[in-house]
Amino acid sequence: MIEIPTLNTARLILRPYSPADAPHIQELIGDYDVSKNLLVVPHPYPDGAAEEFVSTHAQAVKEGLLNWAITTSAGQFIGGCSMHITHHRRAVLGYWIGKSYWGQGLMKEAVEAMIAYGFTTHHLIRIEATSFLDNPNSARVMAKAGMSQEGRLRNYYDTSAGIKDALIHSITYQDWRSNLDSKMKR
Repeated sequence: MIEIPTLNTARLILRPYSPADAPHIQELIGDYDVSKNLLVVPHPYPDGAAEEFVSTHAQAVKEGLLNWAITTSAGQFIGGCSMHITHHRRAVLGYWIGKSYWGQGLMKEAVEAMIAYGFTTHHLIRIEATSFLDNPNSARVMAKAGMSQEGRLRNYYDTSAGIKDALIHSITYQDWRSNLDSKMKR
């Protein structure tokens, strides 16, 4: 069985969620500007939903879905991310971060940590993620983390905000390895 490890970056700690995170999830994800960019998060975010979300993680791991709480290195809860390991050595990423932490490069760090973990620990060959067409900031995060935009998926998501197009982004093991080699030569 897969265990959810703690991943560290220069400024972040990605760790398994705990019940103590629920009030922070409720506060940050309850912001409409955050929730409107998430597929399965209703707005307003109902009381008890964060506790329910955290309680599902033990079962989710059995199905290949790893969920991390994102905290600063000082321990301040700022968001969440996930990696769903699927068949054929592939994975799908998801993530969100509180609005007051936008634009600081923090999510790029978290995405890079998940990508490195997937390729080194699970020997994945491909990692992908989607972003809503009307959320260019998420697409920029993926590009800065080394992912390439592959195309547009029309009418891909039926959300509480309506039917939305999505962009699909990916990185292969070869792309990631090449990016690492280029960074090391600098």
